[in-house]
Amino acid sequence: MRLVRLTLVSLLAAATLLSGCDGNDPSGPADVAPDGYLYVANQADNTIFVYETPGLMRVDSFPAMVNQPHCLELSHDGEYLYVVGRTSPGQFAKFSLMDNSFVDSAIAGDDLFPTMIMVSMDGSTGYLCDFTDPTKPGKIHRYNLATMTFVDSVIAAGSATHDLRMTSDGKVMLAANFGTDNITFVYTEDDTVAFVDVDPDNPAPPGSPRCGPYGLAIDHNDSLAYIACRLSHEVRVLDLATRQIIDSIPIPVQGSSSLHGPTLMAISPDDRTLYVTTQLENTVAVVDLISRTVMSEIELGVSRPFGICIDRSGTRCYVACVNSENPAQDRTGRIYVIDGVSQALVDSVDAGNNSYGLIWRPAEGSPHGGH
Repeated sequence: MRLVRLTLVSLLAAATLLSGCDGNDPSGPADVAPDGYLYVANQADNTIFVYETPGLMRVDSFPAMVNQPHCLELSHDGEYLYVVGRTSPGQFAKFSLMDNSFVDSAIAGDDLFPTMIMVSMDGSTGYLCDFTDPTKPGKIHRYNLATMTFVDSVIAAGSATHDLRMTSDGKVMLAANFGTDNITFVYTEDDTVAFVDVDPDNPAPPGSPRCGPYGLAIDHNDSLAYIACRLSHEVRVLDLATRQIIDSIPIPVQGSSSLHGPTLMAISPDDRTLYVTTQLENTVAVVDLISRTVMSEIELGVSRPFGICIDRSGTRCYVACVNSENPAQDRTGRIYVIDGVSQALVDSVDAGNNSYGLIWRPAEGSPHGGH
């Protein structure tokens, strides 16, 4: 299959794309994107921006109440938003989605460098990972979300854990361990764990990863997990039932550093398409999961795409671009919208400084749509 790299020029008129809040491209599909809200974490100015979708009209902004907000997660009942700060001591905050009001915050620990939180199905427990020392065994840290207090750190992980994902029934949680080239399976009912090397034929010594598992996505059948490997520039495919790596999907990149490799991912509701951000490549790779090949690369006008999410219909995919992290340069982040049918850019809007994580929720109903 011929790989097509899509450019901004071929997708949108430059003047339209670089305007402050752009209208939807009328050439988009007939399918109507569901109404909802997009929450964006702006790491450099410690704010959360809220956009009404699909039109990308900003309707709210508020202080993140943590330093360097990096990622966002929703409770399964659609009542709360959790914001994780990326600096040590780690901190995360809780907001009511009824009016985006601050509820409480918790200190995650002096030595903790959290990047992701997962919420249990009943909303009572939060699991935080730790992205610090890549040479030492790590832990997953558990918190009582009702009282916003620390519970324990009994769950073992690999080192430099960046991402966490949970199956739709909440019984299995995966952790991507960048420093130890493996994935932790956490069975939440009894806190047992298992470890799977992402390159089982050539396991890396601790602290010297060759693949660098960084981001995770689980399909909607809870059968397969996809692992973004930043160092080896590929997405590995993991069978959840057998805990076996069954395939690898090369992600074409031109640069050689870890920041050029695949970063975070979003999977379409029909499990046919995987969207993968590549920071210094300034692209989103679109993967056909039936053939497990990259169909196209979508180039973005603002650098360092990072966070990515998709609405529950698969009609719109949203991408957050960090832009420069140099304080002397323009750090205005930007949000891009990809049409889930044509795979074309159809909208974009400026955000705050260094926009990292983002998450979409429907205007009504469960934010996870069963996942």
